[in-house]
Amino acid sequence: MTDNLRGILWMVLAMAAFAVADVTIKLLTQELPPGQILAVIGGCGAIIFALWAFLSGEKIIWPLLLHPMSILRTIGELIGTMAVIMALALAPLSIVSAILQANPLLVTIGAALFMGARVGPQRWFAIFIGLAGVVLVIQPWGAEFVPASLLAVVCAFGLALRDLATRAVPPGLSTKVLAAAALAVEVPAGLALLQFPFSGPAIWPDANQTLLLIVTVVVICVAYFAVTAAMRVGEVAVVTPFRYSRILFALALAVVIFDERLNAVMLIGAALTVASGLYTLWREKRAIAR
Repeated sequence: MTDNLRGILWMVLAMAAFAVADVTIKLLTQELPPGQILAVIGGCGAIIFALWAFLSGEKIIWPLLLHPMSILRTIGELIGTMAVIMALALAPLSIVSAILQANPLLVTIGAALFMGARVGPQRWFAIFIGLAGVVLVIQPWGAEFVPASLLAVVCAFGLALRDLATRAVPPGLSTKVLAAAALAVEVPAGLALLQFPFSGPAIWPDANQTLLLIVTVVVICVAYFAVTAAMRVGEVAVVTPFRYSRILFALALAVVIFDERLNAVMLIGAALTVASGLYTLWREKRAIAR
């Protein structure tokens, strides 16, 4: 087995795990307040990643962790996580997952506007097509429109902010330390969210809910580990396109578990978004090769 094949398998595993985490979070939002879910996942995840970083011999360098780009990355992660939990609580899984596929396009736009990245006319056209695909997924013109799906758009922007800030984080901070810091911030954010009427007070989870919370934390940690392993083992240009396998897992789980109906317009929009993202990655690879 080649390194690239191992990297691809790690990436596919990561995307499957993220899709499963979306399912368990959506199930949890039917019984527990979103703020409580955010606080529990953030707290448990922060502890796990902090221990992982400690056992790996990595140190928390506070001046670097308080660097503006590190703080901006944490803010982006927090916005994305809060928005996706709310979106999963109120909107169909299939729509939320399809909209999130626009994240790489938003990262490309941000890199061009704020980081001086060169984006040619062909990539701009592909980005326009991809964003048009997002509009088709949302379908704001008819009965299929779900207002809560706009929370997934907020999530995509938040994650794009996180990814852009990550590129500018000074060297010396590992992915595990950054993840632990971002997850730790979700604890007070989740507790604050509990104070709002739409979230409701915390509920002591029963055995099934506790099991779902544990599964969610474990699956998210597996996903983080797998995506890190994928990027380290395989070539980035080869492995990255397989991020889009997440939409396949998500759509299948949405149909099987939540009995969601996938209309043709939404599927066309999702296909356009994924295709434009893959084309953008391919053009970027060619530009780097030159």
